[in-house]
Amino acid sequence: MNILDKLQGIISFDFSGLKKFQNKISLNIQLLNRNTKVTNQGPNVTVNINVLSENELQGVKEMLRSIVSDDKVPILQNYTQRLLEDFTQVDNESESQNLITYFKGKIPAIDIEVLRQSIYIKVVHDRGESIQKLKWDLTARYGNRGKNICNLYSAGYFTSQIKPMYEVLLSQADFSPNDFNIAYDRIVDESPYAVFINREMSNQGAEAEVRDRIETGRKYGIKYLNIHGIGEENVDKIVYILEKLKLDFPLPQEIKRQGNVIVVKIQF
Repeated sequence: MNILDKLQGIISFDFSGLKKFQNKISLNIQLLNRNTKVTNQGPNVTVNINVLSENELQGVKEMLRSIVSDDKVPILQNYTQRLLEDFTQVDNESESQNLITYFKGKIPAIDIEVLRQSIYIKVVHDRGESIQKLKWDLTARYGNRGKNICNLYSAGYFTSQIKPMYEVLLSQADFSPNDFNIAYDRIVDESPYAVFINREMSNQGAEAEVRDRIETGRKYGIKYLNIHGIGEENVDKIVYILEKLKLDFPLPQEIKRQGNVIVVKIQF
């Protein structure tokens, strides 16, 4: 069985136009910043792992092992093979799988793919390796939303803020998935303009953090700030902050509260 036949059984793609090359195929596996799954220039075929599904990615990895070990075909440059194997290993680890499983069906499918890549990027960063190209590729493919999701994951907000927010909303008698969708989209789309109040902050510390973010925002021409809080304790901190800020800033333009989940938008 040649390479194209093996790929055909793994990847959802029409390879019929490449059959004329038969065993002359040169295969490259790369992480690219475009939407195309497979591209070819003559017999040179490139598979973009950036857009493969989990099953396709695992199938390609197993195929590569088989070809290299059984067929003795040097089809990959070392760095692309290492990248594929490294990504697959991280993607299959329990920490990654648990988080991805939790959020499937709760956030858009494309955000799940961004989250998978964000998990890998953080692991690479934590190992002390460069992530510049990985983040550039992710941003080029998914835009600012992709970059924001990556930054939110790196800062721990998917586990410390977004997941708890879903659990709190779910516990409410009038819960609607749309409530979470709206809150989640706001966090992702406006995360550069947001402060997340947490239990580790004192009232004074939370106020100082908000004031610092306001001053930083002003320097860059940002005119608003979202303050997020989950849980009664953090809601009380936000009430404290608003009381302290009311002499320096106009009243918040927007306050949204559902039980113990609150988002305040301050204009300045």
